[in-house]
Amino acid sequence: MRLLTYTKLRYGRAAALADALGYARPLISQWAHGVRSVPVMAALEIESQTQGEVMRWDLRPDDWYLIWPELINTAGAPAIPEQ
Repeated sequence: MRLLTYTKLRYGRAAALADALGYARPLISQWAHGVRSVPVMAALEIESQTQGEVMRWDLRPDDWYLIWPELINTAGAPAIPEQ
């Protein structure tokens, strides 16, 4: 699930996520809207905090397979983008 979708499903979810992770609330919004890229460690934290509703590959769709090659061919993993 995309981060934007996750945050829009319930009012206050973006703020709760920001508070739980210790990030500024506007930063979560910027990540969700694609204004800024989600850092690798933040992607791991978001995946954990959302209990896998938002996956690392959703947060870094262009390079997830380079960062986490162990996820390639995992159930639910997206196709590797063509270069």
